[in-house]
Amino acid sequence: MGKLEYIGDLKKYLRALPDGEVREILADYQEHFDAGKSAGKSDADIITGLGPAKTVAQGYLMNNLIKEVSSSPSTIRRSSALVSMMLLFLVLAPFNFLVIVGPFLILACFLFAGWCIPITMTGVAIFAFASVLITGSTSVIGSLQGFSLFFMFLGTIGISALIAMVMILLSRGMIQLVSGYIRWNYKIIVARRA
Repeated sequence: MGKLEYIGDLKKYLRALPDGEVREILADYQEHFDAGKSAGKSDADIITGLGPAKTVAQGYLMNNLIKEVSSSPSTIRRSSALVSMMLLFLVLAPFNFLVIVGPFLILACFLFAGWCIPITMTGVAIFAFASVLITGSTSVIGSLQGFSLFFMFLGTIGISALIAMVMILLSRGMIQLVSGYIRWNYKIIVARRA
């Protein structure tokens, strides 16, 4: 493999990044090759020193995802970047598969169960209140009990909203925790390879 193939592969693997950033990275690697040539190294020696183009590109993609997780204001956008970051990280360091995926799945199951609580409570409250309104059984149960039922409905919706707010905070905390762990682990891998 020569310089042109290496730069072409690097460009192919970096296609998910913005064009300006890709041009800057490719210019840096062009300089690496020029500096190596002036030092009397062959293309093969320079490529061996740089490492495989795919691994180099994955490092840049990981850094881009880390920035996205840290700076994105949207929880959904940060979550999708975090999942992409985890998948890329598992490619970079396959031995971490159980270390990352195991705890992540456990936390994800807890979050899923936590989100099911307010959704289920709200659904049941709406269904019960709607069934009373549709069947017109308020005359059967009396107006006082009808008010009681209405306030139970409002209370259940309020408790569901509070639980949902707590779940939003827990979801954000999980994203911060997992992204921090992946960043820390990524730094260790990069330091070990250097």
